[in-house]
Amino acid sequence: MDDNKENITDKEKWQEWEKTRKEEIAALKAQKKSEKKAEKEARKMAAEEVKAKQKADKEAEKKVAEEIKAKQKADKEAEKKAAEEIKAKQKADKEAEKKSEKAVIKDKDTGKETKPLKSKAPKSGASTGGPTVRVQKIKKNRIKGKLIFFIILAAALLFISVFARLFCPYDPYEQDLMMAKQAPSMAHPLGTDSFGRDMLSRVIMGSQASIYSTLLLVGIVSVIGTLFGVFCGWKGGKIDSVLMRISDVFLAFPELVFALAVAGVLGGGIQNAILAMAAVAWPKYARIARSQTLAQKETPYMYAARLSGDTTFKMIFKHIMPNILGPVLVTAMLDIGTMMMGLSGLSYLGLGAQPPTAEWGSMMSDSRSMLQTYPWITLSPGVAIFISVMIFNLLGDTVRDYLDPKQRTK
Repeated sequence: MDDNKENITDKEKWQEWEKTRKEEIAALKAQKKSEKKAEKEARKMAAEEVKAKQKADKEAEKKVAEEIKAKQKADKEAEKKAAEEIKAKQKADKEAEKKSEKAVIKDKDTGKETKPLKSKAPKSGASTGGPTVRVQKIKKNRIKGKLIFFIILAAALLFISVFARLFCPYDPYEQDLMMAKQAPSMAHPLGTDSFGRDMLSRVIMGSQASIYSTLLLVGIVSVIGTLFGVFCGWKGGKIDSVLMRISDVFLAFPELVFALAVAGVLGGGIQNAILAMAAVAWPKYARIARSQTLAQKETPYMYAARLSGDTTFKMIFKHIMPNILGPVLVTAMLDIGTMMMGLSGLSYLGLGAQPPTAEWGSMMSDSRSMLQTYPWITLSPGVAIFISVMIFNLLGDTVRDYLDPKQRTK
């Protein structure tokens, strides 16, 4: 009997302890749930406060801008009114002078000597009792006009490249040894080469390989380098350190020397030349994109985006990428001329486009021994490279000036 009684007592204690434990677990779960709910509400309130503050700032800026515009409009009207008063006074003074001169003539006819009253017209800026009008010449900003001009030139160059076959007066690959090495004439404005091919047709046809391979190269390195830079800047840590040290290794070598080594390993061909130049050009874009990403990552609107629940993909492609495209675009525009020279240099050394393909660098390489005897064969593709590089470089400089806020007109 005593043993049964003790067992019943232990069982009741165990049931009480288990009941107490369940109640404590339920209380903890309810507490955690309330804490999560409070934290979620706090984040939501913080995001709403940030949005409200941004909205208030925008309204304040808009109000200040409207006040400035109203003040400027009132100042312009006051200046215009003052200028009209001065003109009216000057006109009245001139009429008074004319009347006094007529009075002198009449007095001479009658024999009387009278001196007319001379009124001096007030000079511009003199104290006339009214406000002083200051005329200031505003220098017109010509950056937008320059940008449109160079865009038209670049578009014309690309248009000629696309429809090169239509602009070629002769077949650029047709050989006629009877017409070999002819000097420039009406029939052949740039002469012919050692195989009798028309140089003007070959220069026009060569624009396809030279220009489009350059644009493809710039597109590849800018995209790859930018993605690497954004990834490193966003992730940080060991991944950032490893990838940046790899880019340092590529930057330690001169670009053309490293490109020659890579192209020598891969072999000749325009595709291998593009890969060789891309292998040494991407670190520049990675560095720019990484620095811009680090700067954008710590801005207040990025904290607000995190609080509002934006995903990593959305924050990168909606907030960071649009804000770093400006420097990357300017670098790419300025790099077109450099890449064109690099590809032409590889072709000149026999590691790029291979004969008989019409490409400016390989054309100069084939005719370099005839520079002194038949200079037009070598100079024609050289002048084409010079003009193309100059147009793209000037376009890149103008784009940089146009995107610079200090250079824009208000």
